[in-house]
Amino acid sequence: MVKPSIPREVSGLYWGYSVRSAENLSSIFTKSPFQGGYDLCIGTSERGKNIDQIESLPKFKHLLIVLCCFL
Repeated sequence: MVKPSIPREVSGLYWGYSVRSAENLSSIFTKSPFQGGYDLCIGTSERGKNIDQIESLPKFKHLLIVLCCFL
């Protein structure tokens, strides 16, 4: 079995994503597991641009994609 971080550390390859839940919307940003927080944050909305209309994203080290699900 290969440790999930090995492909990224050895070859610089993307190897999946992590999911975490949050108590509220603001804690998503204030309780980042990364020192210095996230470089790039993307949120979802029915009013947002279609991802196909985005020409490029800036370089980032820690990307946050917020998918809101209210139960």
